[in-house]
Amino acid sequence: MNKATRDVRAELIASLARPHFEFLSRCESYFETNDFVASHSGGNPLCPESRELAEIVLAGHTSLFHEAVKLLVVCGHYLQATQAPFVGGSVICLNTGCGTIGGPAKALLCFFSLR
Repeated sequence: MNKATRDVRAELIASLARPHFEFLSRCESYFETNDFVASHSGGNPLCPESRELAEIVLAGHTSLFHEAVKLLVVCGHYLQATQAPFVGGSVICLNTGCGTIGGPAKALLCFFSLR
């Protein structure tokens, strides 16, 4: 695997239009309804109520794929070598390898009511 030899994050931030940077800076680290929680890495099934950045964005919790989770979890983070989304009992993983192994970009369309 190749490693970046320069500050890619700083270059990305410098290249963003100010309104885009401000919008992204205001975004939450996760989205949650009564039916599901969506975040980058899904969260820790041993501490499902945690919404700490370290738990739902930065850390990997492969036990999500083996533990019964009360709330449906929608995540990326875990590369699916099949290049197809993983759809399990309480987990949907959308990382199909876009940008890494040539898989297609995926998205999940959900309809819900904000009350």
